[in-house]
Amino acid sequence: MDGRSTASAVLLRILRTLERKPTAGWALRRGQQVHGAADPLDYLRGLRDYSLKDRAGQIACPVFVCNAEGDDISQSAPQLAQALTGEKEFVTFTASEGAGDHCEAGAHSLPRAIVRLARPHPAPGVTVVRLSRGTGASLCRPGLSGC
Repeated sequence: MDGRSTASAVLLRILRTLERKPTAGWALRRGQQVHGAADPLDYLRGLRDYSLKDRAGQIACPVFVCNAEGDDISQSAPQLAQALTGEKEFVTFTASEGAGDHCEAGAHSLPRAIVRLARPHPAPGVTVVRLSRGTGASLCRPGLSGC
């Protein structure tokens, strides 16, 4: 066995141990199931294909990007918003609003529906996003029904 094969075998053994843990292994098991991966290592290798790096500029529809100031997972959101070349809106949720954590958990000071889909759509397949933050600010295009 060469060094790469040995490392892969060791990593696979570690990942199989992790996937057996009821809580800690949930994301790994779910990812394998959703992506049809044969094993945890196959799943991780397949994740390389899921990146917006060098692709964000190809997105043509309007995009709403958000993050929370205390969420490490969403730290790349500003870079994504900057890479988008089309119509976009970027919002950072803050701790002072009660929404500074991952998935804006604890957003008790914001309306229940912070971001909601506006209907009717202006055209088939187009999604318009509105933001309700107590200010009545709207991200939908002027003149659309429901804005």
